[in-house]
Amino acid sequence: MPSDQEQIATKLHRDHRYMLQLMQQIRALCSTTSTPDNCNGCESGRRALCHSDIENLTRTLVEITLRHNLMESACMVGQVPEEHRVAHNRAHLQIAEKMRAIRLNFRRRGNGALAIRDVSEVLELLTSHLAEYDQQLESYLLAA
Repeated sequence: MPSDQEQIATKLHRDHRYMLQLMQQIRALCSTTSTPDNCNGCESGRRALCHSDIENLTRTLVEITLRHNLMESACMVGQVPEEHRVAHNRAHLQIAEKMRAIRLNFRRRGNGALAIRDVSEVLELLTSHLAEYDQQLESYLLAA
């Protein structure tokens, strides 16, 4: 039977996979062959569907990211060195704020192409975060 720490690590892995999947779903929404600057080239029906999907997926991603950040933060208390915990939490906030800004900017401007491009940048940030912070967090948790 897995230990509590192993179960937590498994849950964190599932969250990470889900967050990456959401970002990849957002990136896959734009099916144009070029890299557009805006959505004006798409027909209105396609644009409305795409915009709805972007809104729903970015909202879900922001919520999942914030919930995940809280869970990771709680796991770190007493388990990891203070400097790692502070840097890790700062990185969490950076990712969450970028996602929030993308969502707000999308709501204000309605530019799905820009939102998708910005999510690609956050995907790179999250991938870096997983390698830089979360692998180390897992080692701390499993060593406890």
